[in-house]
Amino acid sequence: MRKSSIKNQQTLLLVACAALIISLFNISNILNQKIYAHIFTTDETASFLSFADQLQVESELVQTNLVNNNLSLAQKHANKAASLLTPSIIVEIAERNQRIANDLVNAVNNLQNISSPQQQVQQPVSTLVSDIDAILSEALITRIDQDQRDNATIRALAFANLVDSILTNYGNAFAVEFDMTNMSNMQSMMNMDMAGNNTGMGSMSEMSSEMNRNYSLVNAIDYQSAQALASKSLEIFNAELKSMASNNTTAFITNLENGLTRLIDSIRSKASPMDIMMIFHTQIHPNLLDAFNLKLR
Repeated sequence: MRKSSIKNQQTLLLVACAALIISLFNISNILNQKIYAHIFTTDETASFLSFADQLQVESELVQTNLVNNNLSLAQKHANKAASLLTPSIIVEIAERNQRIANDLVNAVNNLQNISSPQQQVQQPVSTLVSDIDAILSEALITRIDQDQRDNATIRALAFANLVDSILTNYGNAFAVEFDMTNMSNMQSMMNMDMAGNNTGMGSMSEMSSEMNRNYSLVNAIDYQSAQALASKSLEIFNAELKSMASNNTTAFITNLENGLTRLIDSIRSKASPMDIMMIFHTQIHPNLLDAFNLKLR
């Protein structure tokens, strides 16, 4: 009888120890999750800011095209908005607030579910675009700490990403077969154009032909995106970026503003992709680097 009692006590003790170990293991896991939670880098934060601006632009273009009774373009911009909301972006938001991540996914999905360009649909889409803007504002506050939101370098990097997206969309709009954001492509084309005039050799003549090619607009969706993103970039520059620059960078800021204005005018007039590259790589990019002391990527 005594042996049985001792055995029962030993069993209870083992169960209690096991429960304690499991409890400590769970606490350790929770602590580890906090310790190893994703600490976002400067570049990741800048990319997130740029993503938010691009998503706003694409959702607003959905509404604009519906007002103009162009359902096809509206739906394609809704699809572009959805493509911007990548799984990694969703995870970034969900790490800080799952509800906001869910709300944004649902709102963008609803944007894709447009079935009619008639007046009765325009008002809900207008409301939906406003909702997306509000959710993005929540996401930015949740995802980005105040000191990062006030950081001039992060804001300037985000601006650089946004302007890069203008070049990418413009290149797609005119079926450019090279990366317009890469300055070395422009330099190579100009160098090879001069060399090609003398040698006429293979790749040089091909590059020369690309440079002198008469581009035509082939993609209205990406052209609309490039145009709207350019206007958005000037808006952000005036509302946020200009005031963040140091007092000794006035000349760079002035040159940057002039470059942005020229870029908008050139996109509106459907200028050659080479002209757009020239504005970006000789006026916008270098002055942005100098004004905010950014490093070349």
